[in-house]
Amino acid sequence: MNQAASIAAVLCLGALAAGCSRFDYGGGPAPAVSAPRQPVSEGGALQPLVVAPNQDPAGRYGSGPYASGGTLGPDGRPIGADGQPYYNPNGQPPQPGTDMASANPGDGAAPTQPAPPAGAPEIGRTELLGGWTIASGGNACKLFMTLTTWSGGYRANTQGCGGPPLGAISAWDLNGSQIILKDGDGTQLATLYKSGTERYDGRTGSGQPITVSR
Repeated sequence: MNQAASIAAVLCLGALAAGCSRFDYGGGPAPAVSAPRQPVSEGGALQPLVVAPNQDPAGRYGSGPYASGGTLGPDGRPIGADGQPYYNPNGQPPQPGTDMASANPGDGAAPTQPAPPAGAPEIGRTELLGGWTIASGGNACKLFMTLTTWSGGYRANTQGCGGPPLGAISAWDLNGSQIILKDGDGTQLATLYKSGTERYDGRTGSGQPITVSR
């Protein structure tokens, strides 16, 4: 009887040990979840990441927009002073100190009108009267100039010129040694200077060469 009780006790202890081992397996602490590299707001949106000077998001040191520190947007690109991402048509962030206005010039800016050459002679109004041949951009037609007062100067008109700018000329005026051709609203279309006997050269508002001669 005692032997049977001893065997039963040993079997019971073995069963308890096996059960403890089973429950202890895998019972260690769960692996830590890595923290996000970029702050997250309450709404779940990624917040700008402040980068230490001379360090980019990958931890590299060097020059470029990371040289003096700054702020990165959710896409990892540097944010400009206006809060907008830098834009560069070559796909690279601009170097520090880059003037963003000059890096992305406006497409619609009018070109600067050329100044008359040094020593260009003064022009008298009466020497411009009558008919002329005007040519620009492969288009040539007739230009007539009078001394009738008109919007922005004196009356002018063209014949056979088609569309603008030549076909839109309605007035002309003088500014020292330059002739200014204008449309019906007084908008400047071209400027010319005297380049020879009965010949005037200059540029249209779009930068095309223009000639008036006879």
